[in-house]
Amino acid sequence: MPKRSLSLRQLKEEALEAHRLRQIPQPCLLCREPKADTARLFVARAPARWGAPPGHTVCTAYRLCRTCAALPGEDLVLRVEAMLAANQTGHNN
Repeated sequence: MPKRSLSLRQLKEEALEAHRLRQIPQPCLLCREPKADTARLFVARAPARWGAPPGHTVCTAYRLCRTCAALPGEDLVLRVEAMLAANQTGHNN
């Protein structure tokens, strides 16, 4: 897929849209607390496992509440990956 070239105006518009989306309240990915104040980005270590074609990356933005964001590192990573995988397959357990 060829790289997309954006004009300065388009870059500004995309930045404004990203800012607007960050202002919309989102629930915590793990516990569904309505006011999740920590934004995170998941980058898949094995993109093919997430359905990406060779040479592509899978990134997903999500939010966590302060309690869930304070979970120990590896436990947090495993729980986030499990929840994202469940959401991807349509099984919101």
